Amino acid sequence: MAWETALRRQILVFTYHKTGTVLAEQIMRAVGERLGLTVALHYGLVEKLDPAPDIVLLAHSLVGADFAARPFRAIRIVRDPRDIWVSGYLYHRRCPEGWCVNTDFDPTPPVAYPRVDYSFQPSPESWKRA
Repeated sequence: MAWETALRRQILVFTYHKTGTVLAEQIMRAVGERLGLTVALHYGLVEKLDPAPDIVLLAHSLVGADFAARPFRAIRIVRDPRDIWVSGYLYHRRCPEGWCVNTDFDPTPPVAYPRVDYSFQPSPESWKRA
């Protein structure tokens, strides 16, 4: 089966803590090698996705708005949410990543990332300050 560039849609694979990220990467790389597809792996926040790789693994499922600007197919790998929450909590308690170590608690508008997650940015400023 030929990989048609004109019809190509990038494949995004979203994983979380304890959802098989390492296994997903191994499978993606084996499939990519077999089918001649390029594979990229990203940890942490990804503001802008490179459109070149055929398959992209987003190990923390943290993406900016850019990823929705072009055609893609996506796979979201999840399991028992309690395992994900506990693992994420324990990891991020000691995580040195900039988005996780938030020391900017100034409530002056506009309240944006990293003070609030991207998903809360459309919320009213009064709600975010409270």
